Amino acid sequence: ANIRFWIANPNFRSIMTLDESSLDSRQREEKTKLTEGVRALISDYCEENSVSEASRAKLDFSLFSIIYGAVQMLGSGELDNTADSMDMIKSCIKDVISSSKD
Repeated sequence: ANIRFWIANPNFRSIMTLDESSLDSRQREEKTKLTEGVRALISDYCEENSVSEASRAKLDFSLFSIIYGAVQMLGSGELDNTADSMDMIKSCIKDVISSSKD
């Protein structure tokens, strides 16, 4: 759902690539709100599964890399916006989550 939101809303998608050093504190706070839902899910998962801090950092990085990369590729047309592509993205996310268990 998060990736579909970014694809359906190109104006919001452009926000994800803004250089935070050029933003004031209010703008940075607003930008952060766009990823709060995913970060909360990652946090909940890590707490429920006793994921170490090191593994948590890798999980956070890996999941956001997949999400941001998929959004960029779907938005540019490099990756077709099809059910098969979404299934592949979901599979990648599941693989990363599975590998995070200590």
